[in-house]
Amino acid sequence: MRPRSRWRAWIAAAALGWSGSALAAGGAAQAQAAEGPRLLGGLLQQTRVVYPLKVGKWRAVGEQRMQEQAHGVSVRYVHGDAWLDLYIYPGGPMREANLARVAQAERGNIGQAAAQGGRDARLGELQSVHLPGQGGGPPVPAWVLELEYPGEGLGSAMLLFARNLHLVKARASAPRQHLQRGELPREVQAFMGGISRQLRITSTGDCWLPRRLRVVDTLPDPQAPQVLASYSDPEAAPSAVVTLGGIEVARAEAGRAEALARMMGDALYPGCVAPEEIEPLVPEGWREIRIEYRDTSARRGRQAPAGRLRARWRSTG
Repeated sequence: MRPRSRWRAWIAAAALGWSGSALAAGGAAQAQAAEGPRLLGGLLQQTRVVYPLKVGKWRAVGEQRMQEQAHGVSVRYVHGDAWLDLYIYPGGPMREANLARVAQAERGNIGQAAAQGGRDARLGELQSVHLPGQGGGPPVPAWVLELEYPGEGLGSAMLLFARNLHLVKARASAPRQHLQRGELPREVQAFMGGISRQLRITSTGDCWLPRRLRVVDTLPDPQAPQVLASYSDPEAAPSAVVTLGGIEVARAEAGRAEALARMMGDALYPGCVAPEEIEPLVPEGWREIRIEYRDTSARRGRQAPAGRLRARWRSTG
């Protein structure tokens, strides 16, 4: 993982088996909290999602906030007699291997949900694909699945990728008689290519390392289990380490402590910004979803209804 900085240096990142990484559950992934009811242990406290109202032939017609905060939000798009639900939900730091496991869990849950509901579902195999990167960035790894419900005459497809501490998933369905084999997955991949290029997700919370910065006399051993990542200049001792508690910077590097915190935050927690920088610009033809993650134990059971697009709304539960 090479940091974006003016220094010739590297980050030796530990395997990010984050305790809050999402595991798929019931058609929408369930993120496990690292500390009690605080989502991902407080890693995320606010999120802003800015999405396009039209992507190719698809147009957005409704938004929904899931009952559990960990299940995120969804936007419904339609095109002709086909419909597509775009889910965006917290996933935490996500390596490519973790994404593959989440995709496999999603496939299993689709089959399990169909069996529990008495539906005949025929699932294909997951296929690895790549989507265009945002702003001309590198290709984005993703997984796509084709399936059908013969008894209902429906074809369906699912595609999943990770973006800025979140998982982004599309589930599309259409009458099977209008589809050639492989057609709907290709449509979904084209749609998600547009989403990958355009979707903006920014968050703040404990992921913003500069506010959890300590200058210390002695750093923890970079190989210690609690260390997620370390930073050092070439041929030099470590300058900083990141743990679940924040970032610790060696006293000799105090002059660039905040710059190190920002750089390592960009590498470990992409899309995380300072609280005062989270408010996005929303161009015409786009919409913003504002989410504030709170203690979920006091607000369970509240759900924003699906329906027509509304004015900007703030999620507080």
